Amino acid sequence: MSSPNPFSLIGKPIADKYGRFKGRIIALEFDHGGNVKNIIYENGGVILFKPLDSVVVKDGGVIIYSKEMIGAQKLFERLSFLKLQVDALGKLRELSGVNNVYNELYENVSKEYENIIREFNQIKKGLEKRKEAIHKRKNRLESLHYWLGVAREANAIDNKVYLDSYETIDREIVKLNNELEEVEYAIFTLDSKLNEIEELLKKFSDVEGENIYLEEGGGGSDVEA
Repeated sequence: MSSPNPFSLIGKPIADKYGRFKGRIIALEFDHGGNVKNIIYENGGVILFKPLDSVVVKDGGVIIYSKEMIGAQKLFERLSFLKLQVDALGKLRELSGVNNVYNELYENVSKEYENIIREFNQIKKGLEKRKEAIHKRKNRLESLHYWLGVAREANAIDNKVYLDSYETIDREIVKLNNELEEVEYAIFTLDSKLNEIEELLKKFSDVEGENIYLEEGGGGSDVEA
């Protein structure tokens, strides 16, 4: 929990990023080690539990995110920091050339990149599943427009009830579209950042290999093909 006093969250408002599940936090649930495990909130008389890894404390309240999006954000932060290291590695190579310090730093950066690649593959699977779930829910809601139309044509509901219901469903579809765009953008940005770092590491690896080859006596014109 990022807050030094987790109990200060009790009584705070809670909602997801798109305005759903509005309510207030009424309690916290802890594990045996004294760490916050779940946030408990009340919504329309219903008490709900939300795991800590699916919420972010922000602007005096708590925002509910999908755990996949939180994982993507954390990974992007790691990638951004790794990009800074790769850029610094390139500057070091320009200043000092390829030496033992450079080789050690290059190896460390490469290992972190490989770790992030493995984590990205897992997160991407989760994001793709999230996309699929959003599409299914969106399709199901869109079909409700049809059934509302059937009810209106059958004079089973009046026009005001029809419009109120239609607009409520439509607002949720808009939220789902926004969420879908964010999931797709998260995949795109992570993939782009990974490709950018990969290209730089390949470039530095090629330079490193050339230097080692020359140090070992390779590259001379007297070497037969």
